[in-house]
Amino acid sequence: METVYSYDEALDDYQGRVWVVGTVGSNIYKEVPTENMNIIIEAKEYKIAYQNCSYQFTLFEKK
Repeated sequence: METVYSYDEALDDYQGRVWVVGTVGSNIYKEVPTENMNIIIEAKEYKIAYQNCSYQFTLFEKK
């Protein structure tokens, strides 16, 4: 396991689907480079009732 500090570095040799999860309002999915990427599922908000938290999920696929 290794730590990477940028999406470019993490996705350099990767092909397939990538889930991006963030808190609502962070819009972290907008930081993912879109070159060679297709958005499969647009950002959708899910609320966790028992913890009063909201998350955004976006599914990308890299060619």
